Amino acid sequence: MKRMWNALMPKRIIGMFVTVLVLGSVFVVGGLGVPGKVFAQAPSAKMYVTTNFNNTIVRANLDGTGGISLGNLGGTLSNPTGIALDLAGGKMYVANNGNHTISRANLDGTGGINLGNLGGTLNGPRGIALDLASGHMYVANEFGNTISRANLDGTGGISLGNLGGTLNGPFGIALDLVGGKMYAANDNNTISRANLDGTGGIC
Repeated sequence: MKRMWNALMPKRIIGMFVTVLVLGSVFVVGGLGVPGKVFAQAPSAKMYVTTNFNNTIVRANLDGTGGISLGNLGGTLSNPTGIALDLAGGKMYVANNGNHTISRANLDGTGGINLGNLGGTLNGPRGIALDLASGHMYVANEFGNTISRANLDGTGGISLGNLGGTLNGPFGIALDLVGGKMYAANDNNTISRANLDGTGGIC
């Protein structure tokens, strides 16, 4: 499972453009400065982009038009790197690498609040994924080499550990809820897989 992640979740993009892979199509959006992660989903017809150095969220149509800044979510952003959407609930969740916290806001950028560091478990959060059915968020900690899990309101945070010693600077995370698995992208060009409770980790 090596060297397969960059096409799906680029780790760092330094420059003026970001490439987004959505349903087999590639789009390029200009003028973002230093974009971090992208969340794009067909039902919303929008993409949401974290801009690391500007501490803002940018929203645009999937063809790259109509780009607007949603601001800094009430001043809660600090080097935002990961983002996930709850479309049904009308919320976005953002991992702040700079101050080791999670921000939550409405999809238009209003109502931003800081959910804290999930019980002290966050250490360089970079990637975030949601399990809406169980009401959990999963966060990849780049500096701590761990995965955190918490309720969607930020309470009940626990560390799921380093997935059997397989994590190495994890910066992205995705969930297979049907199969009961999580996948984490590592800084050493590998993918870790584990059960949703953190057990059974392999690389």
